[in-house]
Amino acid sequence: MKEIALTDSIPSLLEALYQVPDPRHASGKRHGLASILCFICCGMLCNATNLLAIFEWGRKHQDWCQSLFGFKRCTPCLNTLHRVLKSLDVMAFETVLIQWLSAQTPLNLAQGFQPIAIDGKTLRGSKTLALPGRHLLSAFAVDKGQVLAQVSAGKGKEIPNTIPLLSLFNLNDRVITGDANFPHQDLCEYIVQQGGHYLFEVKNNQASLKRFIAQQLSDGQADCEWSQTISQAHGRYEIRTLHVKTVLPSSLCWPTISQICRLVCQTQRQGSWQVQIHYKITSLRSSQASAKELLELSRGHWGIENSLHYVRDVTLREDASQIRTANAPQAIAAVRNLVIGLVRHVGIDNIASGLRQFSWDFSLAAKALGLSPIIN
Repeated sequence: MKEIALTDSIPSLLEALYQVPDPRHASGKRHGLASILCFICCGMLCNATNLLAIFEWGRKHQDWCQSLFGFKRCTPCLNTLHRVLKSLDVMAFETVLIQWLSAQTPLNLAQGFQPIAIDGKTLRGSKTLALPGRHLLSAFAVDKGQVLAQVSAGKGKEIPNTIPLLSLFNLNDRVITGDANFPHQDLCEYIVQQGGHYLFEVKNNQASLKRFIAQQLSDGQADCEWSQTISQAHGRYEIRTLHVKTVLPSSLCWPTISQICRLVCQTQRQGSWQVQIHYKITSLRSSQASAKELLELSRGHWGIENSLHYVRDVTLREDASQIRTANAPQAIAAVRNLVIGLVRHVGIDNIASGLRQFSWDFSLAAKALGLSPIIN
């Protein structure tokens, strides 16, 4: 089992959370907003994966929580936790969490272009017969395993919210990867104007562009650069072959496209083969990204599914959450993003293992959040 590695110079999350505006009336407040929010983050880091579990964790370890978060009486009740998250300025809250974590894991510019995967996810537990369920659009730093930004977006309405999402962080020297929902000219032009690049999949929602790519790569395959990977794991044998061709801006009405790609995925499982063909566009020139590098970027995009969405669903039980009201679903999703990024930052790739270690030794969780006992 890999052990948690912590430094002695971790900034206080509690102090950072004082920047979040308090939406509550001045009268009747028993607990400070920053203390409540930090208490929720610490509880989830200690493997309490929902508000009820966090409330019970706090009451079980009340003396420790009072000394750490400055609660003058008991820890917050379940209703208080829910009311606070419902009325919270969720964008301010997410900004503080992301900036606090990013300050500890600065971008390594020596690595060249940084891949950022964007994708949407519906919180299934927030859906009822009357409510469609909260759908969140996230930008995920693949190399760091951390969320850079997250906004609320209606299902199927990712595009109007993508530019506001990308405006929340610096795009310079970053490659935005996405599925077939995202290849739109306005979005591609915005990314390039901001100093970034993109690698997007193309399907039938861009039928003419898909036909152009298929024809170009079929007719001139001998002139293409290509790369291939072969892997075998979990009873599956997979061959991925990517062909890349440079295109001139005059050849199609999409001036930001520099290269077009065709990815052929051949998969053998239980003796039978399946073949899938994917078409992609990118603003990266051949001098900036080879076929091998584009194949790595393409595979890396699915890190947002495997390293973020799957972990939130399975390890942190997001789909089982019954939080549905107002800003609470997005706020608790922001806490899950923080916990995932923080566990990876302290050197643990297996999130479940990291949460267990924090739950065994609360002092590690306090240190990871930069907390020290408060004298009332």
